[in-house]
Amino acid sequence: MVKIAIIHDWLTGMRGGEKVLEVLCELFPAADIFTLIHLPGQVSAKIEKHKIFTSFIQHVPGSARYYRHMLPLMPLAMERFDFSSYDLLISTSHCVAKNARPRQGARHISYCHTPMRYIWDQYDAYFGPGRASMAVRTAMAMLRPILQKWDLATVPRVHAFIANSNNVRERIQRLYHRDAEVIYPPADVDFYSQASPASPREPFYLIVTA
Repeated sequence: MVKIAIIHDWLTGMRGGEKVLEVLCELFPAADIFTLIHLPGQVSAKIEKHKIFTSFIQHVPGSARYYRHMLPLMPLAMERFDFSSYDLLISTSHCVAKNARPRQGARHISYCHTPMRYIWDQYDAYFGPGRASMAVRTAMAMLRPILQKWDLATVPRVHAFIANSNNVRERIQRLYHRDAEVIYPPADVDFYSQASPASPREPFYLIVTA
């Protein structure tokens, strides 16, 4: 029997990444879940019925609220997970989950929502002037090259990339020099009505985000 581990960055709420994780939980009901931090009750019962292992970040005072501020610790936390008993790793990643280290002979498939946006394409959106304090900007200016080097060095741990869109596929090719298969995320099509509107549509666009 193949022993499977699913690696997810953090379990602190139900957003798009967790919807993908739910599908993986349905496909692999016996899989264990590894995550940096888990806030019980904040994700669905489908996810929480699995055995969930957390990192040392779970026990850092204030981590439930300020876990995003612990970005410099996340690579170390991911490195300390022991996957020596697993035959297949499946990561769903927008931060460090894709850097999980499989044992020799095991395989790692990464469903990549994006390469870590905080240190690559959207660095200025998180740490640019007006976005972060001078102290944070100074610290990240020193840490960014280190995190980028680590992120690139761990790419060989992934045997196959899956991208959630062609846009992400392009980022993976540009940054990691790897190709990816595109598999779109699940959509709750029953949520939407296909009935014709009673009156002509108004001239605007609807944007749905987190």
